[in-house]
Amino acid sequence: AVPLRFKLPLFNTGVVSNATASVEFKRDEQNNSSFQVEIEDVPVGDYNLLIGGVLHATVSVVSDGSGGTRGQVEFSDEPDAGELQLNFDPLGQRVEVTSNGATYFARTLPDGN
Repeated sequence: AVPLRFKLPLFNTGVVSNATASVEFKRDEQNNSSFQVEIEDVPVGDYNLLIGGVLHATVSVVSDGSGGTRGQVEFSDEPDAGELQLNFDPLGQRVEVTSNGATYFARTLPDGN
């Protein structure tokens, strides 16, 4: 496999103007992959992570103890404790973070080629 690594911001749609989110994708020579989504400074609560329109995880956002909020979810080919199975290919897919019918962040990822 061709190693690939990128970290990109997700685009804020304006529901919470100062909120931020990012995605990170890693693939090594052995084709082991991991995919992480992190969201910050949105209201505390549960958010849906949609990849290509399919719900793959719920991201629980909690207070970070310094006035902000933070939540993340990590997928891996060989998940450790607290990680989810990476049983889909996020490359080239639209990533969306939604809650209560509103889309907070969205971006279509590069296809990796």
